[in-house]
Amino acid sequence: MRAQTEWRASTALERCATKGNAKAQSLLGMIHWSAGRAQDMKCDVDPNATFDPKTLAESGACRRVPADPKNFGLAATMSVADLNAQGRTLLLAAAESGDAIALNELGLANLEALNGQPVDHAAARAWFERASAAGDSIAPFNLARMHHAGLGAPRDDDAAVRELTLSRERGYRSAVCALAVVAARKNGDAARPSDQACKSADLPAEFRVAP
Repeated sequence: MRAQTEWRASTALERCATKGNAKAQSLLGMIHWSAGRAQDMKCDVDPNATFDPKTLAESGACRRVPADPKNFGLAATMSVADLNAQGRTLLLAAAESGDAIALNELGLANLEALNGQPVDHAAARAWFERASAAGDSIAPFNLARMHHAGLGAPRDDDAAVRELTLSRERGYRSAVCALAVVAARKNGDAARPSDQACKSADLPAEFRVAP
């Protein structure tokens, strides 16, 4: 997932997106989706009271709430549903122009049920295939996730290796560790590879193994 909490919308970006610039539409769509996913912590406590942060966390007085869209340069009145809907509209527009990043993000939403989208493995695969054909580096990694876990089709580790190799060749660093994981599992080793690339890799569940 490329969506980032530090991204901000701007008048210039919105103007470019309105004019049909696919890159601007893609980025602005991801900003909306980032805002839709983001959460803040709200604690119902006396602001004048002193407390131990650990005790407060264990007390149940704190809860996660949707983040303020203003933190992303968006209108404060936008609800999570608004953010998800507008983000999808922008990403679909970018995808129609063949934007690889938008295609991958749409696939990820269907793979992981993000931003109000249902799990739909067939749709996710189709988005990822289009994104990969357009040159995206993460889309083949996501296709490998599906192949390795047997999502929407029988498990196929040979296909997973092919896709991970392509993702690695395109510069996506997480593919290096994922390749090591798949290779180890094919050799009957369920442990996390000691490969240097795996020491700090944050892998999705399909490739995650015990340290």
